[in-house]
Amino acid sequence: MKRHILSIMAILVPLSVTAAEGALYHTTVNLVSGRPLTPKSIIIEEVERTPTTSIIEVTANTGAEDLVSSAALMGMCGLARQRGEKYIQARQISLQPLTLEVTFPKVGSESSTPPASAVAPNIFPVASCPPSP
Repeated sequence: MKRHILSIMAILVPLSVTAAEGALYHTTVNLVSGRPLTPKSIIIEEVERTPTTSIIEVTANTGAEDLVSSAALMGMCGLARQRGEKYIQARQISLQPLTLEVTFPKVGSESSTPPASAVAPNIFPVASCPPSP
């Protein structure tokens, strides 16, 4: 009986690690811009997570570089919602690809004025985020 329990544990432990790794946030934001209007996609991928921070990478297909900042904010809002957080704050780590360290302060302003950029130094309330698609 012990041998069967150990065998089952040997199978379940790697599966639980894979499930935890699969919990990282990943989304594609599809926007339309330009003349003529053309669809453009931006990928937001959480590449690292700790209890207090997330590292996200934002990559755009060719021609969508001007939309990266807007998509990054939408991605951070989705990430915060997934994590059950009320506030977000970001710090740029790298420009190519755009890599941001996102933190989740426990207190912040309830101002509904969104930051001008995803890399704003202020704390942004998730309640002011655009609705999820």
